Amino acid sequence: MVKITLWTDTHRVEIVVNTDSEALELQRKIRSQMSNGHTVLFGDNLVNPKYIRLVGFERVQEVNNDSKI
Repeated sequence: MVKITLWTDTHRVEIVVNTDSEALELQRKIRSQMSNGHTVLFGDNLVNPKYIRLVGFERVQEVNNDSKI
């Protein structure tokens, strides 16, 4: 799983995708939209590219809640 975080001056938006390939596809789309000056579609959010300060990608481990005590 990959957590993708987008920061602006006033907001932080996070989404989690299941595979590396989904994360890479999202990265490609974000770069394309930003370089063309288009509004970035990030999850359910629309973000003006001039306000985006940072986009971070972090691999996270899925929590297994099936363990027995």
